[in-house]
Amino acid sequence: MARPAGGGDSAEVDDAARARADQDVRGDQGARSDPTPRGGPGLPATRDDRAPRGAHTEAALLDHHGDVEARGLRDFAVNVAVPRPPAFLGEAMSSAIDGLAAYPDPGPATARLAAHLGVPEERVLITNGAAEAFHLVARARGWRRPVVVHPQFTEPEAALRAAGYVPERHVLPGPDFALDADALNGDTSTCGRITGETPGRTADDRTGRVPDDEDRHRHAADQHAADRHAGHDVGTDSAADLVVLGNPTNPTSRLHPVAEVLRLRRPGRLVLVDEAFLDVVPREQDTALRHAASGDGLVVVRSLTKTFGLAGVRAGFLVAAPEVVAACAAVQPHWSVNSLALAAVEAVCSAQGVAHTAEVVERLREARPHLVDGLTSLGFEVTVPAAGPFVLARHPGAARLRLALREQGIAVRRGDTFPGLDESYVRIAVRERAETDVLLAALTRLLSAELDVDESESPVTDDRSAATPHTAGRDENLDRPDGVEHPTPQPPAPHDDREDR
Repeated sequence: MARPAGGGDSAEVDDAARARADQDVRGDQGARSDPTPRGGPGLPATRDDRAPRGAHTEAALLDHHGDVEARGLRDFAVNVAVPRPPAFLGEAMSSAIDGLAAYPDPGPATARLAAHLGVPEERVLITNGAAEAFHLVARARGWRRPVVVHPQFTEPEAALRAAGYVPERHVLPGPDFALDADALNGDTSTCGRITGETPGRTADDRTGRVPDDEDRHRHAADQHAADRHAGHDVGTDSAADLVVLGNPTNPTSRLHPVAEVLRLRRPGRLVLVDEAFLDVVPREQDTALRHAASGDGLVVVRSLTKTFGLAGVRAGFLVAAPEVVAACAAVQPHWSVNSLALAAVEAVCSAQGVAHTAEVVERLREARPHLVDGLTSLGFEVTVPAAGPFVLARHPGAARLRLALREQGIAVRRGDTFPGLDESYVRIAVRERAETDVLLAALTRLLSAELDVDESESPVTDDRSAATPHTAGRDENLDRPDGVEHPTPQPPAPHDDREDR
C-alpha cells in the first residue's frame, strides 16, 4: 500500500549506504578526522561521489544524477546523444527571442506536435522536460498503490515520493533485466512483494511484483481506512493502479517488446511508459504511443532533451487519453514551458528534425557496438542488446575504476544509486568512435597496471551492505601517465541539479 513519504524506515537508507553517504557529503570539506585524501594515499581527494543534499534519506539517492559527476570532465556520464543542439534548432530558438516579452502560448506548438505524431491535440500535453510529466502524473490522481519497475530512471519514483507516496518496487533481475509481465502481475507462485524498501541490492528484490488478489484481500481493511482518511473514493479493488517503467530503460538500455508492456494493463490501472529514448530506436520499434493515444490505459512520456541536445531548455511531452491529459494539465503550473522550448518543439516536428533523428539513429548504430566490444574485451559484462545512447556495464572493480578514471579526467555514471544495482555497475554513454577510444585506452592502462580490483576483495554482490564502499581509493603506485594533462574535477554546485529529461 502506498504510504505517506517521510516517515519510518522506508525513507531511510540502509546503515552501510548511510555511512558511505555521510563520508561522501563530508568529502574534502574539512570535516574528516582522517587526514588521508579520499582518493587514497598520495592521491588528490575526489569529490565525485559526494551524495546529494539530504544524504540520510532514500530520496537523496534517487535525486543523484549523472550531470553532477560529469562537470568539468570528459563526459561519458550524461546520456545526451549530441553535444549541442543542431543548427536548425538554434535558429528557431533565436527567432523566438524577440517574443520573450509575451507569456508563452503552448497552443501552436501543441497543434504542430499532435499533427507530427498523428494524434488529436487533446491527447498531447507539452511539459517542462519529461521530468515534469512524471510529477504531473504523480499528482493527477490519488493513487492507491503505485508500483515502479526498477532499475530505471529514478525521477518517476522521486516524483511519487514528492507527492506523498512510497511506491512499491518491482526489480527486474540481471543480467538481461527483461520485463516479464506474468511475474510482475503476480501470476506466478514464486513472486513476493517489496514495499517502500531502500534501493534494492538483494536477491529478494527480484520477487517484487504488482499486487494481486491475495494482496487485495489482505490489505482491503487498512486501504479502505487510508483512502477514506485521504478523501479518496473508496473502492473494493486496492490492486496497483499505477505502474511505471522505462522503454528503452535507463540505465539498462533494455528495449522491452511492446506486446509485453501492453500485458501490464488492467481495468482501473494506468501504465506510464517512459519513452525518452525511444526516438533513437530504429523505426520507433516497440513504442506504446499509439496505444496511449487510443486511451488504452497508458500514458507515454517523451523527451526532446537527449536526441536534440536540449537539456538546458527543458522540452518534453506526454500522450494519453483526454481525461488523463486534462488531469495532468490541471496540476501543471501556468507557463511552465518557456517560449524557447515551444519554438524548439515546433522545429523538431519539421523535416529537419526528422532528418536529424535519423542521423542520430545511424550514428548510434555504428558507434554502440564499438563501445560494447571494447568493454567486453576488457572484462566488463555489458547488458545486451542495448537500444539507447548508453550501455550498462558490470565489473567487480567498477567503483575503483570509476574513481581512477576521474583522476584521468573522465567521468562515467555510477550505478549504485539506481534501485536494483550495486557498485559493480556503471552506465557509459555512447560517443563517437574516437572519443570512445580515449575511454577504452584509459581503462586498458588502469587494468594493465593492476588496479586494486581483485575479485576476492570486492566480490560482485547484490547485497548493498556488503558491497565495496564507493569511497575506496586507488593504489598509491598508480599515478597518471607522464606528460599527460587532465582537467581538474569540478565540485558539484550547491543546489540539486539533476540529469533529468
